[in-house]
Amino acid sequence: MLTAADAARSSVSGVSIDEEMTNMLMYQRAYEGAAKVMSAVDEMLQTLMSIGR
Repeated sequence: MLTAADAARSSVSGVSIDEEMTNMLMYQRAYEGAAKVMSAVDEMLQTLMSIGR
């Protein structure tokens, strides 16, 4: 009876652990990409400032 109630509750809640993990990985990759862009911009600005001296 408890197992059936848990299964019914889970099916109604609609939260898929696999889908949540996929979304988390997608956002993590986006964050890593943005960090690489910011690092490249920082390096470029450092180079430009050192040329101007």
